[in-house]
Amino acid sequence: MNSLCFPLKNENGFVLITAMIMLVILTLIGTFALNTTTFELQISGNDRVAKDTFYQADGGTEAAIELVEQNFSCDVGFKTLGISKADKDPATFGSIAGVDVFETRFVMSEQPKDVAGAAAGAKITDPDFPSDTIRSIRIPGDPATRDDVAPHTNIAVYSVPKRVAGGPQGMAEGSSGPGFGQAHGGLERLVHIVSAHTGKNNALSKIHLQWHHMIGQRGDCIY
Repeated sequence: MNSLCFPLKNENGFVLITAMIMLVILTLIGTFALNTTTFELQISGNDRVAKDTFYQADGGTEAAIELVEQNFSCDVGFKTLGISKADKDPATFGSIAGVDVFETRFVMSEQPKDVAGAAAGAKITDPDFPSDTIRSIRIPGDPATRDDVAPHTNIAVYSVPKRVAGGPQGMAEGSSGPGFGQAHGGLERLVHIVSAHTGKNNALSKIHLQWHHMIGQRGDCIY
């Protein structure tokens, strides 16, 4: 018996398979594009938060410089804070122009361990300085509540006395203290200002700068 072969000419199944393959490819392309867009949005958002956190910390140094010079102008420290000269309790503070200050004479702290809130004899390491418990100044994120819940800037200030080499300027600004006569130049305090801002998503930016204050140059004690 002879067998007969009848070739199939119906291509409807092929079209369906092709359409399904194209659909899968387009779905993969769409998913990849969506993931890429989401990732880029996350990068953009993180970059925005990082920049905002840095600018907040940088602004903190500007406020601290002004308060440093104001603090040098007051021999016994700020009087308007409502706290005692010896008080370095991190929970006790007074406010000046919307900025919280935790000790009356913070510019005379000579080491990080002397900053308000630091335990006696404590070794202060960089990651935890300044913090919500060790700081000289706080710029609150929410002036209405004045707490550490909202994003805020902590600032630590300490200064070290240094002698300035003699010369025309040094002689003109010489200190009258022992060993620092006009012929030997002047005396300054090298002020360390460490500003740390904690922003959204626990973003942290820290800036450490040095400010030179020539002893003998100061204004009137306003606060």
